[in-house]
Amino acid sequence: MQEPRFSNMAKRVRQGATLAAALAVGAAIAGPAQAQTKLLMGYYSSSTAANAAEGFIPWLESVEEMSEGRIETEFVGGGAIVKTSTSLFALRDGMVDLTNVYTPANPKELPVATLLGDLSALMNNDKAAAGALAQLQHFECPDCVAEYDSWNTKLISSWATPPYQLLCATPIESADDFAGKRIRTTGHLTGIATGLGATPVNISLTEVYESLQRGLVDCTFGQFVWLDDYSLAEQAKFLLTPNAGVVPAQLWVGINKDTWNKLSEEDRQILFDATPAAVARVTFNYDSGAKEAIASAVENGAIYNEPQDWLTEAVAAATTTVRDDAVARAEGSGVANAAAIADRFLEIYAEWEEKVKDIETQEEFAQLLADEVYSKVDVSQ
Repeated sequence: MQEPRFSNMAKRVRQGATLAAALAVGAAIAGPAQAQTKLLMGYYSSSTAANAAEGFIPWLESVEEMSEGRIETEFVGGGAIVKTSTSLFALRDGMVDLTNVYTPANPKELPVATLLGDLSALMNNDKAAAGALAQLQHFECPDCVAEYDSWNTKLISSWATPPYQLLCATPIESADDFAGKRIRTTGHLTGIATGLGATPVNISLTEVYESLQRGLVDCTFGQFVWLDDYSLAEQAKFLLTPNAGVVPAQLWVGINKDTWNKLSEEDRQILFDATPAAVARVTFNYDSGAKEAIASAVENGAIYNEPQDWLTEAVAAATTTVRDDAVARAEGSGVANAAAIADRFLEIYAEWEEKVKDIETQEEFAQLLADEVYSKVDVSQ
């Protein structure tokens, strides 16, 4: 597993079985010796995973720095406190103050968020999807807010991965090769796998390595950074680029409502002020990290395929009814305004495609997110 792609980390980072140990690296945060507020963030993956190393941990660093010592944070990764299946419940019950809620694990509990996730099969621009998710949920989706409220949760930030690709242990050279194959999926990717003629398999990300190794799955939909972050390069030697839609993090960071209510408005604002840079950082790092991971994998014998017409066409054929299917599932789960929410989300996404088309740097993207979303959130509620 690769080393973290960050430096000067001033967090208390604890992982896995080493829950009792704290790792403090870098210079101490200037400010009062005694913090007024302590925030605990749990995460189901390692602190070396890109989302943590380039997103959550730098975000927590910034929160501490901006608060001038009033807020102290602690990051506990490795699934020591929360797992993908428990993140929502841990946040509701106050086991953690902050976490990334893995919404695909909670389709029944979060039907509105699931609707947004299902629509992401139609989105291949991660920057536009991240902006659209944040704008919709913060300002234009009362049903989203109500759903999170019902789980004692307040939305801080949203994010989206780059389009999902295929990492396979066996070669896939034509659309016919998907027949009989078992593909690890999540969210909207389940429908795509089925449409391709494969069998979708629902296992956690931390189980993928062993499942590929033992032949329990032939491929996983995922990110090329996983080749390094989860050591999948050792098992996945055939890399395909179907561009199968982003996977959104509707609740990239959520905060327990009881914790939120105890914070001053000044400290609430800090959580949002620190967000654009963190979202932009992890977004751009995924892009650069993927290139590095592919190059390393190819050097070690992997076969990388650029987008191929047969695969692009197969994915397109598998996603023709995505919008209608997503709305129907949401309505079946009790989301009365599903059609209106879906259509507005797709409209906002198209608007964000225009907004980000000339974005070239991490700093430009952070500024856009701040201007359009995070500087406008009402922290009084």
